[in-house]
Amino acid sequence: MMRNPTSGRALRSLRTRARILEAAEDRFAQLGFAGTRVEAIARQAGIRRASLFYHFRDKSEIYEEVLRKLFDPLQERMRKLFERGLGEQLIEPAISELFDFLAERPRAARIILREIADAEPRGDPPLLRHAGGILCDVEELLRPLRGAGVDPLRLMLTVIGAAVFFVTTTPLLTPIASRNPGEEVRRHKVELSLLVRRQLGLGLSRDA
Repeated sequence: MMRNPTSGRALRSLRTRARILEAAEDRFAQLGFAGTRVEAIARQAGIRRASLFYHFRDKSEIYEEVLRKLFDPLQERMRKLFERGLGEQLIEPAISELFDFLAERPRAARIILREIADAEPRGDPPLLRHAGGILCDVEELLRPLRGAGVDPLRLMLTVIGAAVFFVTTTPLLTPIASRNPGEEVRRHKVELSLLVRRQLGLGLSRDA
């Protein structure tokens, strides 16, 4: 059977595009958007600079695609969770989803930190275009508690900040050889859930 040369080229193109995004994700996590050079992405992906521009218009388009690839799956996971309904029973699962996602993709946590560090006061952070829906969903989840003096935005920032800081600093502060990373994640999720429930004036979870 003769192979279709068009199909072969399409497959190679997809593989090259995947290598570019993998290299770009690594670079953006290390250096942020401003500090990342297109030439470095191409070199790490094993292609020429001109070849990179065959797949992407510019660095901004690469960055947008990296953010979409990273954070769209998290938005989908969280939306499926919230489809169960609103209420305090979703607090622990939501925290668990966020922690598991960042633990599986530590580069995402580093990119969040870079976005925060580089954000302009009146800018339009690209991250919000790909993860802002999560904030809206969580705010909706916590809206029934607003009457009890809960500020959903502040609470969300507390949880996100704790998760991001934990994932990005654990390799530095906790020798992996001496502790089980999975157990550390589990313990931190439980402790943060307890903190949030106390802040909301709720009873302790049965899993606490």
